[in-house]
Amino acid sequence: MNRWITRMAMAGLMLGAAVGVVACSDDDSDPMTLEAYIAAVDEIDNETTASIDAGFEGMPEEPTIDDVREGFGNIPTQLEEAADELEQLSPPEELEDQQEALVGALRDYAAAADDVIENAADATTVEAFFALTESEEFTAAETAFETACLDLQNYAADNGVTADLGCTDPEEGSAAAEQAIQDVVTAWNASDADAFAALFTDAGLVAVFGEGEDAPRADIVAFLPEVVGDGALAIREISSESTDTGADVTVLWVSGKVLESLRFSLIDDGGTWKIDGQETLEVEAPAGATVVNVDLNEFAFGLDASQITSASPIVLQGSNVGTQLHHMVFAKIPEDAVIEEILASDDPAGVENIGGGEPFPPGESQTLVIAEPLEPGRYALVCFLPDTTDPEETPHAFQGMVADITVE
Repeated sequence: MNRWITRMAMAGLMLGAAVGVVACSDDDSDPMTLEAYIAAVDEIDNETTASIDAGFEGMPEEPTIDDVREGFGNIPTQLEEAADELEQLSPPEELEDQQEALVGALRDYAAAADDVIENAADATTVEAFFALTESEEFTAAETAFETACLDLQNYAADNGVTADLGCTDPEEGSAAAEQAIQDVVTAWNASDADAFAALFTDAGLVAVFGEGEDAPRADIVAFLPEVVGDGALAIREISSESTDTGADVTVLWVSGKVLESLRFSLIDDGGTWKIDGQETLEVEAPAGATVVNVDLNEFAFGLDASQITSASPIVLQGSNVGTQLHHMVFAKIPEDAVIEEILASDDPAGVENIGGGEPFPPGESQTLVIAEPLEPGRYALVCFLPDTTDPEETPHAFQGMVADITVE
């Protein structure tokens, strides 16, 4: 379900909870006890969750803009009605402040949702509609609503009353997700493949290491000891935000000596936060960097190697002009090394991994941003992917796809 659909469903859940409690309370009655109040909320919580889910059952997996408008058209009115009915309650005295906050949050949420729908009148795509839910106003209303819900849930729990209203603490989840990424880096730098793998779901391992194929977890885990620890990771920047399914963590780190920016999707899997997906983001080149254009073809790199010097950081801007998948792997090699011997060795002596990128298809591009100026010496740019036209799947490097580069 789309993230915004889920957000509105959560609003509807509390809407139903409010209406349900009204049904259990008369205007002139004494305040409800905490247990009775929360019990009524819990009962309607379950009923409303089913009702909200049913309301979205008819929406296609890939909805049109008209589907979205129809699905959300009545939500502002529903939220306002819920706030009206919630305001009529006689809650336990100790919950009066929480109820007031919840009523205000519902009204603000309704107004924010109404603004989204009004501003989306000219939207022609679903993406344009959903982009409006990232506005400062909508996000603030969403946060206030979540906070009011969480306050009520936590108060009940602190007083020995079980309550699960479906609200979560975004900051708590985000902090735990960020720590999980820190743990991933620690496991990588310690070459601890088992600890590293334990921080990924099956889908996460496929997203990061599957190279576009739905490989079994066991196969990927068996491969990890060969790569985990190859080139130290050092985080420069990290941030996170709560999502409907968990949290997204955006990180800028140095892998080997290459700057990478990635957005990881994490979920709470039984108390352990794990990577469930990955998206590669663009990296801003360091000030004064030299951009070197690299054409990747079968089976050679086309570039002006004289541009690669120790005077400034280097950005390798690769373009796949061939017909197969290619990638760029950059390494420092000994001055007297024989390229063929390095390629034939599982653990060549004196080779320092600078960094590399994921395979990318014909017609697309890839950028390697080297964080600091290179030291003078000898380097190699290599593509190790297999030749898909060769029954033996000979790596491209063995067919000449190696650039021998001297940096001065």
